[in-house]
Amino acid sequence: MTKEKDILFEVMTPLGFRVRVTKDYWELIVTVKHPIMAGREEDVKMTMCGFKADK
Repeated sequence: MTKEKDILFEVMTPLGFRVRVTKDYWELIVTVKHPIMAGREEDVKMTMCGFKADK
C-alpha cells in the first residue's frame, strides 16, 4: 500500500479518475521513460486535470 508521504502528487481528471504519482514512479518516468519531463511536474498535473493554458 502506498503511504501518504510517498505520493508526489495527486489530481482528479475531468473524467473523475484520481491519479496518484509516487516519488519513486516519477523518478522512473524522468530517468528511464521520459527524461524530457524532468522538472515538469506542474505541467503534468495541469494537463491531467484538464487545464488549458491560453497561448
